[in-house]
Amino acid sequence: QKTQSFPWIIKESDANNRKYLPVILHKHKIALKSHLFGQVSTSARSAAHLPNDYGRSLHASVMDQDAFYCLTEVFNFAASSQMEFLNLIDLKLDLYTSLPTEEDFEVLPNLKYSKKILYRYIQKTERVLESIRNATNKESCWPRPTYHTEKARVTAQNIEHDFEHLLKRAQTLHNRTTDAITVLPSSISISESQRAIQQAEDMAKLTFLAFLFVPLSFATSFFGMNFKELDGNKMSLWWWGAGSAISLVTAILAYYLFPYVERLKKTVRS
Repeated sequence: QKTQSFPWIIKESDANNRKYLPVILHKHKIALKSHLFGQVSTSARSAAHLPNDYGRSLHASVMDQDAFYCLTEVFNFAASSQMEFLNLIDLKLDLYTSLPTEEDFEVLPNLKYSKKILYRYIQKTERVLESIRNATNKESCWPRPTYHTEKARVTAQNIEHDFEHLLKRAQTLHNRTTDAITVLPSSISISESQRAIQQAEDMAKLTFLAFLFVPLSFATSFFGMNFKELDGNKMSLWWWGAGSAISLVTAILAYYLFPYVERLKKTVRS
């Protein structure tokens, strides 16, 4: 017979062998309390540990009368888990915005995805917060405790404040992501402009080298490599060297004087 599985049963991993990180959840004076189960897997995620000691930090008399108060530890666990999620998004944004400009094209899809999931999270948190306010409203139909009313009210108010903080944190991260996406195209344009300027400077250096080879090629073609060392009736090697040097100096002077000549022509025309 196949054993029925429940989501709150402690597991090492799920069917796809995915590992879950623990959720940091603080319970006041939990070390002084006794536990129902002596042996609990240390590798199980906190969601699996939740039913083991559920309600140990709550007052049973208030739980009997206030259904919302019974869900206090569930809301606290959810708030802690969502805070870790927002911390992860914050760290990712720090990483994306600190990468060099050469990787901006790879960062843009990640920023858009982060913005999308933050938008969905904000919508969901707003609905949860609205439900909490409706449940804690004095005009709601939720059953109220006849005694320990202040404890139930303070607990509900703390839960509401926790989710308000989560909502503000998510909105801040969403605005930060939007600003990063807005600035990123400008950063990419500046990076491309700098790359184009660098390429133009490299091309100028190559052009100068090619310009130097022109007089050498001219001198070589003019003398036709007719040296005395190759044939006794031809010209000496010194004539080729002298001609090449004169051509090279003339080319260099023309290269550096050409901008001044053009500037002088524009001045005369104006």
